[in-house]
Amino acid sequence: MFTSGNLTVDAVGQLHLEGNTIPHMWYENIRFENDKPDLNAIIILAEIVYWYRPTYVKDETTGHVKGVKKRFSADLLQRSYDSFGIQFGISKRQARDAIVRLENKGLLKRHFRTINPNGTPLSNVLFIELNVGTLESMTFQRQMVSHPNVRGCGVEMLDVSHPNVTPMTTECQTYTEITTEITTRDLNNVDDKVQDPASTEVYQKQLTAFQFYEQNGFGALASHVAYKVGNWIDDLSEVLVIHAMKLAVENNVLRWNYVEKILLDWSNKKFRTIEDVEADRLRFEAQKNQRQKNSNRTKQQGRQELVPEWFDKRNEDNRESQSTGQTMDFEAERQKVLEMLGKGSSNEK
Repeated sequence: MFTSGNLTVDAVGQLHLEGNTIPHMWYENIRFENDKPDLNAIIILAEIVYWYRPTYVKDETTGHVKGVKKRFSADLLQRSYDSFGIQFGISKRQARDAIVRLENKGLLKRHFRTINPNGTPLSNVLFIELNVGTLESMTFQRQMVSHPNVRGCGVEMLDVSHPNVTPMTTECQTYTEITTEITTRDLNNVDDKVQDPASTEVYQKQLTAFQFYEQNGFGALASHVAYKVGNWIDDLSEVLVIHAMKLAVENNVLRWNYVEKILLDWSNKKFRTIEDVEADRLRFEAQKNQRQKNSNRTKQQGRQELVPEWFDKRNEDNRESQSTGQTMDFEAERQKVLEMLGKGSSNEK
């Protein structure tokens, strides 16, 4: 048995690994405008390519390949945005946006069809067509390099076996006559790029939300929370993520799940800017104030019923009659007592 001299390498060689393959050149060619690799698009493309890779049918006795078959049942791959989101832990919108970016690069094409599984019509079902020609170009050829901070000719590198090796082109020729002047100028350009705010703006912007989290009492930024923060930045915007954390700080609720509930509410309402959030807040305050005014007006008006004047006077009449009656009875009793006393005195005599 052959050995590489490294036990770990030999052990991995014994594993039967299957699944998605991501060529290194994809990280070079599938990028955002800020020159960062588009990771969501890359992993989704790897999954699509996996399903388009053929399955080989072999003869059981000879081991020879008898034929190939496709992995999916229809003429094109049928997948939903939700299925990609669940598989890779991203939102439905992030999956959709990544697929749209792949389509814009010419790597695939979306088809929306109406199907009838079990006799029930379903419309707008997503089918994905893979463009093999563009895929081959993205996999084995480096695309045209264009960066706003780099002046000079564009360099197209074809059939590069290593991403760090740049072949000679006819347009730029070779670097000749390296003098002190040229070297000094190039070094100055490097310093300008490092210190240029435009070249570091994206990097600083990426750190802002994470720094705000750690510097405002939310605690240490755990890896799973950092992943969620990054997803919300992609789904809404970094400005809204920071704004939601500011609201949490103002309400003294320094928990990420509280921030996430705010972001989920904004996502459901399709807010994209702070202006949208403020407009909704003002609308809510106006409705709240109007409800309070209506409640106060109802309390002030109350329920008033008209009562006849004689109804109030009846109690006074009763009290007068009762008072008079009590006085008369008292006098009668007094007379009786006096009469009895008088009779008693006469008898004694």
